[in-house]
Amino acid sequence: LEARRIATEEEIRLVDGKGVHVESHSRTHPNLLALDGETLDDELSGSKNQLEALLGRTVEHFSFPSGGYNDRVVSRLQAAGYRWAWTTDPGFIQVADLPYRIPRVVIDDHAPDSVLAAKMSPWIHRTGTVR
Repeated sequence: LEARRIATEEEIRLVDGKGVHVESHSRTHPNLLALDGETLDDELSGSKNQLEALLGRTVEHFSFPSGGYNDRVVSRLQAAGYRWAWTTDPGFIQVADLPYRIPRVVIDDHAPDSVLAAKMSPWIHRTGTVR
């Protein structure tokens, strides 16, 4: 298998300029729950500042590495200046989730198109169940 490759600064600028909004995911992809306050702040603010300098625009969105977050992490995320954050928690957006605990609709790589269509249907959004 090919080793995991990280995008270059040029590649990041290129895709960001082509309509793919590049946002923050931390500096080194650690378990945020295990970090002391100073290291956590560096992961959150450092990533934001680095991307903003690279892209020449404000970075406001964050996605928790491996889905790890708690109230302490969210509080530090807010202090770092992020406006939105996405989790790996499955579900549909509820007002209580906004803006720092936004769940995701989980779609398996191998799921048929019918499953995607069902998960995107208004019925699912209203009830949270498939019938």
